[in-house]
Order: sequence, then C-alpha cells, then structure tokens
Amino acid sequence: MEKAGNITYKDIRARQAADLKSKSIRYMVYRRFSTPFTYAFVKLGMSPASVSILNFFAPLIGFYFLIMGSYASMITGLFFFMMFKVLDCCDGEVARIQNPKAMDPMHRKLEGVYFDGISNYIYSVFLGMGLGIGLSEMYGSRLFVSLGVILTIFLTLEIAFIDVMKSYFRRGIIERKLNKITDKHAVGKLIERISNGSQQQGNLLKKLFGVYPSPGLFYSTEFFAPMLIAVALAEYALINNFNIEIVLYQFGLLALYIFLVTAVRAMNVSIFVYKMKKHEYMTNLLEELQGKKL
Repeated sequence: MEKAGNITYKDIRARQAADLKSKSIRYMVYRRFSTPFTYAFVKLGMSPASVSILNFFAPLIGFYFLIMGSYASMITGLFFFMMFKVLDCCDGEVARIQNPKAMDPMHRKLEGVYFDGISNYIYSVFLGMGLGIGLSEMYGSRLFVSLGVILTIFLTLEIAFIDVMKSYFRRGIIERKLNKITDKHAVGKLIERISNGSQQQGNLLKKLFGVYPSPGLFYSTEFFAPMLIAVALAEYALINNFNIEIVLYQFGLLALYIFLVTAVRAMNVSIFVYKMKKHEYMTNLLEELQGKKL
C-alpha cells in the first residue's frame, strides 16, 4: 500500500479525476482547484481535522474584507469565501489518502467530520453578516444589516435542518435496533426520498434561474460567491465607466441579487419544513425499514 508521504501531485490529480468521473463527490467545480492544497497538506503531514480547523480562517478573513464596504474589498472578501469551498474539498481528500478506509464508518475518525460540519456554519454566518454590514457601508443604509441577518438565518437553517434531521434519523435507527442496516444506506435513502421530484428539470433557463421545485444555479449556495463577484464588477463598471446610475433608493444590483437569493432560500426552507411535517419522511422510512427487518 502506498504511503501518504510518497504520493505525488499527479497521483492526487488522477484520484480526483476518477472521483469526478464517478460523480461520487460533491463540489465538483471547486474540487478541480483543490489539488495543490491537498498535495501541500499531505506533504506537511496535516490531519483532516487540522485542515478543517485551518479552513475556519478563510471566512473570517473574508468577513473582514466584506465589512470594509468598497467594491474592491467586497470582491477580495468573496474570493476568500470561494477559497473556503476549495479547501472544504481538501479534508476529505487528505483523509482518504492517509487512510484508505476513511469513508468506512468503522474506521472513520469523527473529529474531522465534526470540525468540517462546524466550518459550514462559520461560513454561513460570516458570509451573511459580512454582506449585510458591507452593503450598509457601501449604500449608507442600516436596512442592509437587517437583510444580512435574514440571509444569515436562512443560510444557517438550511444546513441545520439537514444536520439535525440526519442526527435524529440515526438516533431512530439505534433506538429501533436496526443494526443490520448501514447508516450510509439509510440516510441516503432518506435524502433520496425527500429530494424525489425536486431536481430542477426543463430547459437551460429554468435550470439556471428556476425557483421551484428547487432553486436554479443562479441562487445556489455553491455559486453564490462567484455570482456576487460578477454582479459587483457589473455594478462598479456601470457606475464608474459608463456613468449609469443603477443605485436607486439605496438599492443597487448587489442588493437586488442578495435580496432575491434571500427570498429563494426562505422559500426553500419553508417548503422543506412543510414537506417534512406533511410526509413524515423519517418516521415512515424507519417503520418501513423496521417492517423489512421483521
């Protein structure tokens, strides 16, 4: 078995290409940029948990730049939030390189998974609040602090609802003594049942800008920071290069886009709560699995 210290940059790239081809990993866009960082972390002998903790600082630095309230500082801050997404790919890669059985629940170290989960909450809080404070400085209105708070709430709730759901579902598996059912299989089945029919279908415009039954890429969490950078550059160019006044009633393109994303995220959370209450996915699936066991 190849030791982690002997792995080459080319080896890591090949593993990533295989994962991308098999579609067994998330963050496919950011994964393509994580290779040099993963290589450095492996060569430095950093543990997956250390990589996750190190990633706490990317949103913190990004927050610092966001609240300065200029186009240049906002774009700089958003790049750090994109860096978070890139580094968020690295802890799992490092774990699999150092321990080929890292994805096996019987051999997985939970500290890395725990800190990785915490980092997602840090990302949401610093991004939402940073945008709110930054826009209030840029446009001169405290209204945008409130918008940032609301965005933060719904970004955080989206993560919390999924995390808490998985936690209670796993607790149900233990309480009902469904020992022969693997955690990964059961949780995967639950997620599949909840998301059934919610994938965005239709033409390209609907996949990009559609709102229901699932948000298009225009509103997605993964592309939020890059979209904000594009909108900020457009707003700056219109104001400074073409002398076009696009800030009306203290509400510019950036504020409009953030408002739209906040509204879509709020709707997404509301629909999730409604569907969970109506269909009782966790209880019904547990009863189904228990029936199969019996």
